[in-house]
Amino acid sequence: MIHRSKAPLRIGLAGGGTDVSPYCDKFGGAILNATISLSANATIEPIEGDRIVLEAFDRDETATFDWHSQLPIDGHLDLLKGVYNRIQKDYPFEKEDLNSALTWMPRPVRD
Repeated sequence: MIHRSKAPLRIGLAGGGTDVSPYCDKFGGAILNATISLSANATIEPIEGDRIVLEAFDRDETATFDWHSQLPIDGHLDLLKGVYNRIQKDYPFEKEDLNSALTWMPRPVRD
């Protein structure tokens, strides 16, 4: 089974972080965001073998790992590995359940 997700990108204009506990619990919070016409996308799909492949197409980066319940945070695709580690911590799964996670975002237009 292939799982896909899509979320609009937002730009934080003011108040970033004031809506996150514990700050907002003590002082309240207010933020101003704007959604733009780009989105972040993620795909999780099974692949052959006992490995995990993380790909960030917007950065032209790929990392492949032998199956492990936690991935090393070492400066390379750390956001993807951190999400993987957190999901594995909160909702443990076996290698038969998940083998590949792909993410991509539209490339920024450059002159």
